[in-house]
Amino acid sequence: METIQIMAEENNISLSELDTILQPIIDTCTKDSISNGKGWILQHATSHDAGKVISQHLLRKVTQPGAPFSQKLHIIYLINDVLHHCARKNAEDLKKNLENVVVPMFCNASIAVTEEQEGKLNKLLRLWESKSNYFDAAVILKMKSP
Repeated sequence: METIQIMAEENNISLSELDTILQPIIDTCTKDSISNGKGWILQHATSHDAGKVISQHLLRKVTQPGAPFSQKLHIIYLINDVLHHCARKNAEDLKKNLENVVVPMFCNASIAVTEEQEGKLNKLLRLWESKSNYFDAAVILKMKSP
């Protein structure tokens, strides 16, 4: 059994339930689906390890072979929403877990993108740069040169 699955079980996280929550975000990325995803994550990321399981699973969804750009972007949008909550509520544990996966996610999403897709990623990066409480400068720097 995979390490992430074992950690999920130890932390009472259902990865199949998370996948069910993620699917509408991947498919349509509406405000409601993002809100539901954020709510689920906040409800279940009750410890450092639980947050790590969720973050690693999100990373896997972005970096899995054959994942379309839209899937990668929509999951990164979800992370942006959760980060906004973390910054407002000082949820440092979850923020750190997301920080650990956002660079490989962002760099993976940047591979072989069209100009339009790159524009969407750069817009998000500029937003994160302007919000100094989201990421350390070193994290932003890593995403600027994937």
